[in-house]
Amino acid sequence: MTNTCTSPLLRDEFAAGMRLLALRSVPGRAASPLSSSMTRPAMTRFDSTSWSLVLGAAAAVPKDQEEFGRRYGPLVRGYFSSRWRLSMQDARIADASQEVFLRIFSPGGPLTRVDKQRPSGFRAFLRGVLHNVAAELERRDRRDRTSPLDSDMLPIDQSEQSPSGAFDRVWAEMITDAAWELMREKAKRDRWAQYRLQVLGHRYVDDMSCEQIAAQISELTVDQVYRLLAAGRSQFRSALMTVLSAHHPELLPEELEQKCREVVEAL
Repeated sequence: MTNTCTSPLLRDEFAAGMRLLALRSVPGRAASPLSSSMTRPAMTRFDSTSWSLVLGAAAAVPKDQEEFGRRYGPLVRGYFSSRWRLSMQDARIADASQEVFLRIFSPGGPLTRVDKQRPSGFRAFLRGVLHNVAAELERRDRRDRTSPLDSDMLPIDQSEQSPSGAFDRVWAEMITDAAWELMREKAKRDRWAQYRLQVLGHRYVDDMSCEQIAAQISELTVDQVYRLLAAGRSQFRSALMTVLSAHHPELLPEELEQKCREVVEAL
């Protein structure tokens, strides 16, 4: 379809991220499910720094361990669901996720050895734990199979070895979900912020031009749609930087910008 206002936007590195984010429910629009059948639960509100939470969970603080499980549980389940191409409701996903958290929270376990100063320290740690648990369960699955043609064997996603493998995808989705949630929280009592989210949804999900969006939202002019779209993209960038800075407090602003690009590339 012809689009008269956004060809520069489509070249922007954040266009892909906004397309994904807008698939979530937007104020004033019906929720749109992800095209994948492996829909994930919504992320917990991002209201504390990741490292303070990690340190508290490592010290066996009950409320921090509970919040750790709420925040990273969807990522853990999403990883196994993506790697094994199974529904999130599959019992094997629940069993694998339970094994991950038992291992992480074990006394003197791996969480106590996470190095905050290591580049991508927590992300690298979590990826390692998930990969090790998955590999162990896959070996056990192969060993326990009664037939080479057993249809219940785990279907391994070979893209796990690629730069945008299972973990990178679900990590990027977790980060962008959290950024989207920050934007939604700020929009609750701000009519213009709600319009920004509506405009983003119409643009990046419905592929509507600015003129079509203005016709759809009769309260807005085409010029206002232009401005709301630009402001929404800018706010998404800011929200994404906020979330990433909590995960990577050691990084300089220019390094966080690179992380933003990596998140979008993984999507």
